[in-house]
Amino acid sequence: MIDMNDFYLISTLAVSSILSIWLFYYDVKHFKLPNIGVLALALLAFLFNYLNNFTLVSLNNMFVGAIVGFAFLLTIRAIANYYYKRETLGLGDVKLIFAIGLWVGYPNILITLSLGAFLGAIIGYSLVIIGRIRKSESMLQSSSRIPAGPGFIVAMFIVLAQIYSSLLYILLFT
Repeated sequence: MIDMNDFYLISTLAVSSILSIWLFYYDVKHFKLPNIGVLALALLAFLFNYLNNFTLVSLNNMFVGAIVGFAFLLTIRAIANYYYKRETLGLGDVKLIFAIGLWVGYPNILITLSLGAFLGAIIGYSLVIIGRIRKSESMLQSSSRIPAGPGFIVAMFIVLAQIYSSLLYILLFT
């Protein structure tokens, strides 16, 4: 029998998953991450970890993860924008990493950043190839633009699965 707290935990995960899938698709389609979606993902991280009594990701680790991820990606963005003399990484991606940092905490945000960059390249170039095969730019408007958000979102799910594997087993199978 699932108690109410478990129900709320599962519901929060379900809503967060749906929201993340929407953010993934929206970023692929529009090269933007809506502030309201990123903010909702951040608030859901607080709710989920609160309902879980901050047992797997402490409140301190949430904040450190969010700040480290945000600062790291903002620095990368500033350096790349200066070097290439154009917008290279959107602020939506930086804000998304802040929200993801609240979910995964520190030091897991470092794994998420690394994995997200790798997966983002794979996802982005796959979309470029699909667009070329279809002889259309429907998935990506320009082959030089690759959305970063989808890679970070997939990386977040992978890292969360590792962090919360024991909790998910308890919630779903006991």
